Amino acid sequence: APTVVLVLNDYAHRWTLETDGTDTGTAANLVNLTLGGDASFLADGGGAQIDGTGAFLDLGDGFAFAATGGFTWCAWVRYDTQVKNSGELLYLQDSGGQNWIYLSTNLGKTRRQAYFAIKNAGTYKPLFTAATDPANGFFQEAVGTWAHLGATASVDGNMTLWRNGETREAWTKTDGVAANPGSTVYTYAALGRSDRPVRNFFTGALKDVRLYARALPGAEL
Repeated sequence: APTVVLVLNDYAHRWTLETDGTDTGTAANLVNLTLGGDASFLADGGGAQIDGTGAFLDLGDGFAFAATGGFTWCAWVRYDTQVKNSGELLYLQDSGGQNWIYLSTNLGKTRRQAYFAIKNAGTYKPLFTAATDPANGFFQEAVGTWAHLGATASVDGNMTLWRNGETREAWTKTDGVAANPGSTVYTYAALGRSDRPVRNFFTGALKDVRLYARALPGAEL
């Protein structure tokens, strides 16, 4: 199992996924994750296993989140395959499709490219990592290994991807968009798959998933 990175405890939501999906965050509206499909918790307390063929972690149909000071999603991630379309890590979308936050492999592209996208009140900005960047893609190369991955968006629209506390020029977008600072109900909310339409199942394991209502710097990731 990976070693947990120590960051400040002002996370809005935190799911350690050691033995269950309890939300131990600080938000007023805590939401426990439930297993979907064949998802399961690893016997050693090392996270939730998602098999890529129907398993996912469900946040329900009324997950509310306000990115008042920015946005951060971070988690320990273990990929068990690195084929194209090998996984949606985070999927949040409101019922009208005017607000969303996605983090996944870049559909149909090189296997390790990332797609981090935010739509705020209809304004859409994507961050695609390129196959030609110096790291040869964002996601870790070796399957079966853990990495601490993060996606942040500041209030002024700087979007950044992080791996083990580091970023690169190819993993940033300075002309992006902030996540909606108002309390937004994400009707379609899941880890490990797209919820609308249902597809792009992640294959691997997740541990210590956190959401912050601010953009964390690399020192905290």
